[in-house]
Amino acid sequence: ELHEEAKKFILNLRRQESPIMSTTITDDEVFNLYTKWNEHTSTSPSQFHLGLYKALIHSSHILSILTMLMNLPLKHGTPLRRWEHSTMCMIEKDIGSPKLHRLRLIHLFEADMNGIAKIIWARRFIYHCQDHNLLHQSQHGGLPGFETQHVLLKFRMTIDSAHTMRHNLAINNNDAEACYDRIIPAVNGVSHLSKGMPLNAIKLQNTILLNMKYSVRTAHGTSEASWQNSEKDPKFGIGQGGGWSSPGWTSISSDMIKTHEQVAPQGMTIQSVTGSDDSTSRTVDAYVDDANNGVNDGESQDGVQYPILLEQLEKSSQQWERILQITGGNLNLKKCFCSLLTWEWHGECPLPKTIIETPGDIKITNSSTGESSTITRLNPEQAFKLLGVWVQLYGTMTTHYTTLQEKIRDLTRSLCASNLTHNEAMIAYKRVAFKKLEYSLPMTTYTKNELDELQKPFTRTFLSNSGYHSRFPRALVYAPERYGCIGFDNLYQSRGILQIKYLISHVRQRDDLGKSMICVMEQTQLFSGLSTPLLQLPSSIPVTKLKYIPQGWLLTIRNFLVTFNGSIEFPDQWVPSSQRENDSVLMEQIMQRTKSPTALRRINACRLYLRVNTVADISDVTGKFIEEKFILGNCNPCASNLLWPRQFYPPSKCWTAWKTAITATFLTSPAKPFELERPLGKWTRNPDRIFHTVVDPMTHILYKETDIPGTYHKYSPSQSHRRRYNIHTAEPSMLPDTVIPVQYKVHQDQISISTIYFRSPTIQPEINSFTLFVSKLPEAYQDLLRNITSPSETILVNSIQQGDQLVIASDGSKKTSGATYGWILETTSKTLLAEGMGPVHGKFTSLTSHRAELYGITAVLLYVLQICTFFQLNMVVTIVAYCDNMECVHKINTSLSTMKGTSRYITADYDIESLLRYIIQTKRIAVRAEWVKSHQDDTKEPEELTYNAELNIAADELAEYAYAACPPSQEKFPPFPTTIISLCIDGIRVTSKLKNQIEDAIHLDSIRAYRSNKYGWDQQTWESIDWYAFELSIKHQKPGLKRFLHRFTCEWLPVGARTKFYQHNQNAKCVSCNSIHDESCVHIFQCTNQRRRTHLITQVTSLMTLLTKRHTYRPLMKIMQQNILQWLKGDQPSDFQLPTHPSTYDYTIQTAVSEQTKIGWNHILKGWISTKWTIAQDEYYEERCKIDKRINRKYHNKTTWSKTVIHGLHDIAFSTWKFRNKDIYGHNKQEEEHIALDKMKSKVRRAYERKHTFPAKIQWRYFTRTIQDRVNDSVHMLQAWYENLKTALTAMEERPFPATGIG
Repeated sequence: ELHEEAKKFILNLRRQESPIMSTTITDDEVFNLYTKWNEHTSTSPSQFHLGLYKALIHSSHILSILTMLMNLPLKHGTPLRRWEHSTMCMIEKDIGSPKLHRLRLIHLFEADMNGIAKIIWARRFIYHCQDHNLLHQSQHGGLPGFETQHVLLKFRMTIDSAHTMRHNLAINNNDAEACYDRIIPAVNGVSHLSKGMPLNAIKLQNTILLNMKYSVRTAHGTSEASWQNSEKDPKFGIGQGGGWSSPGWTSISSDMIKTHEQVAPQGMTIQSVTGSDDSTSRTVDAYVDDANNGVNDGESQDGVQYPILLEQLEKSSQQWERILQITGGNLNLKKCFCSLLTWEWHGECPLPKTIIETPGDIKITNSSTGESSTITRLNPEQAFKLLGVWVQLYGTMTTHYTTLQEKIRDLTRSLCASNLTHNEAMIAYKRVAFKKLEYSLPMTTYTKNELDELQKPFTRTFLSNSGYHSRFPRALVYAPERYGCIGFDNLYQSRGILQIKYLISHVRQRDDLGKSMICVMEQTQLFSGLSTPLLQLPSSIPVTKLKYIPQGWLLTIRNFLVTFNGSIEFPDQWVPSSQRENDSVLMEQIMQRTKSPTALRRINACRLYLRVNTVADISDVTGKFIEEKFILGNCNPCASNLLWPRQFYPPSKCWTAWKTAITATFLTSPAKPFELERPLGKWTRNPDRIFHTVVDPMTHILYKETDIPGTYHKYSPSQSHRRRYNIHTAEPSMLPDTVIPVQYKVHQDQISISTIYFRSPTIQPEINSFTLFVSKLPEAYQDLLRNITSPSETILVNSIQQGDQLVIASDGSKKTSGATYGWILETTSKTLLAEGMGPVHGKFTSLTSHRAELYGITAVLLYVLQICTFFQLNMVVTIVAYCDNMECVHKINTSLSTMKGTSRYITADYDIESLLRYIIQTKRIAVRAEWVKSHQDDTKEPEELTYNAELNIAADELAEYAYAACPPSQEKFPPFPTTIISLCIDGIRVTSKLKNQIEDAIHLDSIRAYRSNKYGWDQQTWESIDWYAFELSIKHQKPGLKRFLHRFTCEWLPVGARTKFYQHNQNAKCVSCNSIHDESCVHIFQCTNQRRRTHLITQVTSLMTLLTKRHTYRPLMKIMQQNILQWLKGDQPSDFQLPTHPSTYDYTIQTAVSEQTKIGWNHILKGWISTKWTIAQDEYYEERCKIDKRINRKYHNKTTWSKTVIHGLHDIAFSTWKFRNKDIYGHNKQEEEHIALDKMKSKVRRAYERKHTFPAKIQWRYFTRTIQDRVNDSVHMLQAWYENLKTALTAMEERPFPATGIG
């Protein structure tokens, strides 16, 4: 008979509610398949190489034939004969150790058959399952948008929850054997069939696998013999290396996890403290075949004894083994291990128990052999490997830290031993070495000092191997390239940014990981006892005062936020709050008087034991006194509606600190009756504490708890007096939603209660107009609906009721002063229904036209939705939207699809996009967006314009008018409720370029301070530099030029005294002139050598020629060229003389010259130019384009011009530097040889001068010739002699001296 797991698994293979997916392959899918497929991939036992397919698909006729050859077998479920052959390759899992049990089998299938698997199974089937929610969230492998980090972060949330709530936790690591090669094809087919895969596709797959002939390929060739499936010797597995392998395991493992959840006795629960829907419970976390099952006691306030926990873990693990056996899998029980975390109290703090203190094991029986194995058990502090990361149930991951140190040592040694160029070393750092370290960082909680210690040797080695000095100022090493710095990645910074990304993304997704994060946030907040969210305004509370909180993942993020004045805003997060008038949160008030972390830990231990948050929890019903038992601690914990962290009864020193803090903070005097200095008023919400006697303030019905906790008797008020109740009228009842505690007295057969202290709810006025209705909406919605003009709302309502199709046109505008939007709403008969406009909010430097376009289309759709809501219109509104932004059109048309991936939820302008998606996903509005070309009135006459073009032009005019009619864009603005959670920096919400804005917030102050101190700049001078143009210019420079610019802009070129770090005995003076001073970065350009000066002037002239081709304003070019040349000569710069009839841009040029003088003309070749240069040229373009048809504003604008200028200035600097180096090493081959010979002769002469210091054997062998004779040799002979001498001296130093003595 089938066991319970098999029965449940079979039930889970029933057909699920989803449509049957199509299996027809298109030409485009085949073309994209072969185009993206790497040609070096080994395929096709028939030797029909993948490169042949890549060549054939470029013919449309042959492509259609290839598509047909895929569709016909797929349609009828009958494979081609050549598809029934597979060549197996064996790859060593451990390189250099070819053990039989450590070989990975890879199947090479026919390319077109594997192409079908990739298109139908790997893409179409997986996306079909995700769109219809058919796969379990605990399987993270082989799914778009899922990462190994999600499994690691779930593990982190689980152990952080256990540490914070003091829950017991047990985890078992399952080691499965040969995942893909043990799947039973029939079970795999039924699993696919249940999720909507057509029968013909399953038949095709099973027929291929049933008839497959397997051969082996080695270095000696492919075996002639083969083996295949038979009834006596069935071959299972779907073949690792096939396009259907990963989707097959994903589908079947999803059913396995679903079955395990149904039969497992207990799972890993992360419970919301309020019991909300954000609570999560799971039994297995899996990434492909790496699966961990576990149990905890996180659902209840009271803990579970560890033997019960071990028993539950044993049963759960055995059930997983049985389910795995059903599908053909098998556990390697010798490699499985488990770990148990239980707590033992030491004073007010718990510590984990060891195996000696909690003896016990779990045993799992192999279902196929019947053999039972004892699973290895680890201590909580012992590390184990989870997806490449050494983790542990308790501790700071010291094992993994040691592993990172070893990995860094290996990487630095490999780099030093390699022959990489400077550019290759930089690529190796950013793309290979740093990524290896970065992978494990998001789930760690290492401190900044610990990560900095890891970073130091790493950075030093890669700097010197990338062409930089190892002592390069660290303020400029890790800072962004857009400010002229190197832009090295930093471990601490990278970890913090990734953690913020994962937090924001998954909380917005509200998936299992996101819900777990929300629950851990609530638990940590409850543990802290603070009403201010811990991640919001973290700088307001010093880090030292929060040491009493377990230092988990969220506190790591908080510490990182402090470094750049960041804040995570999560309006819906639960926090302790006041319950009565004049109420206050205990820990917040105590923290203002108490500075000692030890005292705070002891006080908080008493609070956790009592399970109280505010003064209302420890005061009596009247709110005038604190109950004595709560001060002295001689009582049991309070019954509470919240799930509290477990806390053993604290020692006496904790109660002393608690009493002292409560007395000093809240009481008028330490004597009885413990009167509150500030008496409490009426209740403003339901109390968190559960009282024995409560009353419903609305109905005045009394509820009194019975002897059974959680059950109540209900008493109705008497007719004569509503605060008196007849004892004999009691009847069992459940508590209503709103109750408050009361004092009562019993008089014979009646109960009388005191005054009810409850604030009556405010009566809301009747909403009888759409304007009043809008005023009650969230502030962000009001802002979008503020500037709307409508002939009559009734006309719009009638159009919707009649089922008319509505037409929308929206447009956005972006300028230096901000951004705006405009929109028009009409019927198809061109009847105007409404029009609107408004400002676009966001940080000025990150505003884009894309955001403005999204604001426009969202505002009009929100207006239509709110009209339908207010007037109670239940029909679906059909709308055609015209937009001139293709990205916005795509987002509108795909709003009903599910977004996948962490990065998708933190993309630019997600806040406004989330509102757009919410409106469309209500399915009250059906929108079809179409693209329309913008500004068609520039090239067409009015009568030539189409209807959608006219609408777009009108919307554009509204957007332009909004600059004058509406206030400018605001950097600080209310969030959209659909955003859920967001990051703020300096109080400004981050809506795009999250990584860049965090980097700027971290480094900008230090860069500004470094350069201001060095160059004497003030804040205004710094802001006058066109950093945006500098960023655009340096982004696409060649690596060699970019490396030069990093050193040049930071003035760390190897010149002057710094040459001693690069070459021994290098002359610090300039070799091109007779200057008495050391060579400097400025002297490179001001050198008086005529050849150098002529070259530099030629380069400046070339730049002016280039600017002339860009139609640059001639006076602008003239003053720029004049002042550059004057600086090169060491003269003072000239002022700009205004012409007789100056234009606007002439005044701007005058300001530009003044600002550039403050910046320094010595910095202009670095690309640090004033923003006014760009503005002046753009103003010239704007005016000149009206009369000069050669000027096209698409190509002649401030962005392209500024890039051209800065590119040209950088080229001048780099060319001058290369010319200077040629002065040292030679301009041609003859000069190079002559200079090399002179240097070699100098080395030989120095060696001859020191020959008497060398051993006699060296003198006799290498100094037999005179110096005059020796220097007449060629450079190659001198170099060989010198190298031999150095080698001999080194050998003499390394050779030990022989032992000497007497006797």
